[in-house]
Amino acid sequence: MCTQLPSFTEVGAQLHRHTPPRELSTPAAVIDAQDSDESTPQDDTGAQLQRLSLGEPANKVFVQFSNNLDGFVPCLLLLTEDEGLRFTRDPAPPIGRPSWFIVEPGGFIKVCSPISRRRFLEDKFWRAHSKHVHQNNLLLEQINKDLSRQCMLYPPDWFACVVSIEACESGTAGALSKYMILIAVQTFELSRDLVDGCKQLMLKRKQERNDIHQRRNVG
Repeated sequence: MCTQLPSFTEVGAQLHRHTPPRELSTPAAVIDAQDSDESTPQDDTGAQLQRLSLGEPANKVFVQFSNNLDGFVPCLLLLTEDEGLRFTRDPAPPIGRPSWFIVEPGGFIKVCSPISRRRFLEDKFWRAHSKHVHQNNLLLEQINKDLSRQCMLYPPDWFACVVSIEACESGTAGALSKYMILIAVQTFELSRDLVDGCKQLMLKRKQERNDIHQRRNVG
């Protein structure tokens, strides 16, 4: 069953879970929702026309994680109630590398309001992170050119805004580590759909956990 999110939701084949590699542990940089930019008709329409002229599907996004050095990865994003956020690499990666991965919304802490691409580029944390991504890619090229990921430091300029999600995962000895997920979206309208869909999935997972807890108490 799929969340009602027309641009990012589609019924598809079930995929096995693949967790993105964890190469860098960094503190979570939470973008305050109060700094959210409201879209203007000119900004939103312009990005929409550019997207249409390039022939990109509406659910084409660029995603980056604060706890690895992969940079922004081009993907097609689908939201489903069963799987959560499913990212499929687009274009497909070289043979031997995973072509998709799933992010489970049960680990989400906060879904922030979208900010404009301009405000994202001004964020000091992510500017510093992009330098680490670039340096890591240069190192991989020196070791073995085949290892180079050709990382994107920033999403294309025709992506209007960025949605940030604060999340956590279990680490060693059961400790929780926080990280950030950045999803570059083509228009503000699409970004608001994405935020609403993620929040719906968060609430659904929370309700599922509460139901399990209640059944255990009754038993």
